[in-house]
Amino acid sequence: MNVLFSINKKRSWSIMLRMLLLLCLSVLTMENAYALKCVNASDQSFSFVENIGSVAVPITAPNGTLIWRSENRTMTITCWKDFGGTTESPYAYFNPASASLGAGIRVGMNFNGTDVPNIFSASKLAVPGVRVPECFNTEAVCKPITSTTFTISYYIYINKYGTPSGSNYSGPNTLAVFQLDGVGGLNITPNSNYRYSTTNMQGIRFTACEAAISVSPSSIDFGTVAATSASANTVAASSNFTVNITKSCNDPFKLTASYGSPTNRLDANTLNVLAGVGVKIKNLTTGNYIQYSDVEDLADLTIVNSASVPYLAEMVWQNSTPALGTFSTAVTITAYYN
Repeated sequence: MNVLFSINKKRSWSIMLRMLLLLCLSVLTMENAYALKCVNASDQSFSFVENIGSVAVPITAPNGTLIWRSENRTMTITCWKDFGGTTESPYAYFNPASASLGAGIRVGMNFNGTDVPNIFSASKLAVPGVRVPECFNTEAVCKPITSTTFTISYYIYINKYGTPSGSNYSGPNTLAVFQLDGVGGLNITPNSNYRYSTTNMQGIRFTACEAAISVSPSSIDFGTVAATSASANTVAASSNFTVNITKSCNDPFKLTASYGSPTNRLDANTLNVLAGVGVKIKNLTTGNYIQYSDVEDLADLTIVNSASVPYLAEMVWQNSTPALGTFSTAVTITAYYN
């Protein structure tokens, strides 16, 4: 400030400064009051933190290699507003804590069927078809009267990407992946909006080798099966196959796997190959039928360098009058390092 200014001008500036500060405080208070709030409808929680466990990443794996994936989650959310504002849609905001990701990985997610391959290059995504009405009262009044309840589905995944800076991931150990909030931005009040985070990110380690996986036989033919003896929930034909895994180094890791197929499913473990005909696959080590699009244990290579996992493929009658014809289907096994 120029020393030639009079004392009155200084006082006037001081008054204007105080008025400006009061105005800013008022704006912040209004923004907070008009904020959208969202919770998990089943337990009213504002957050979920998932431990990704121990994840081994082959240093030789190409960019884009999937190294970890959460389960598919479908959950019910309740959102409401208080003290005014306008009717608005809720949004999923990515990387809400504005964290910096360490080298060697990339984090993505699928939100309501829309793939977001890199949450660090995306900002937000609207929840389609949902509008939360305004409410000119307190939370105690607005939440039970004007709240909106809806369903979201999502899963999180981590890919290898770039060159790691060491043998272990060196970024933040806990990463906020997304937060549900309003169109105007993130709520400034802590613990007011549902937020999903991953933790134990520093448990990601980079190994010297990767596993080689093969299936024997690589295809199965059930042959010709007579439908005259069909009876609901009985096995018409079956065939064995084996998944063989080997690694070329002594670095210890475990493998999990998810199973996918382009064929529609009758339920979580049955492919609908013909009307009245299904195909199921049983892991003979666990004794359980595989669950499609879920993640399950595959092999433990912490001590040994190879493993064989036996399976049984079953053709199963769904009723006593199945359709006649031929069918062909495929099953993809995706392995994850742990």
